[in-house]
Amino acid sequence: MVLSDYLFCPFFAFSLSRTDVKLDPQYISAYIERGYIRNDKGEKKEAITDLQKAISLLYKEYMLNEIRELKAEIKNIRDEIKNTSWWQTRIF
Repeated sequence: MVLSDYLFCPFFAFSLSRTDVKLDPQYISAYIERGYIRNDKGEKKEAITDLQKAISLLYKEYMLNEIRELKAEIKNIRDEIKNTSWWQTRIF
């Protein structure tokens, strides 16, 4: 299984991921999808939190390839945060 197997249709993903996390806090794909959506919305720190939660759940399932992919995504998001000019930083 690869990371792309966890992703949903983007039109329904955000509402599904919010509901799925509430219904089953161990639902890995909901954290992954919500992390990507939050990143796209500019909510970088929240995206990192969701992706880190997904990584911790993937460790329990011993899914190392998916963990590597998510760690690379977190690094990319952190680089975006670091390289964002102060006047483009989201305040609220």
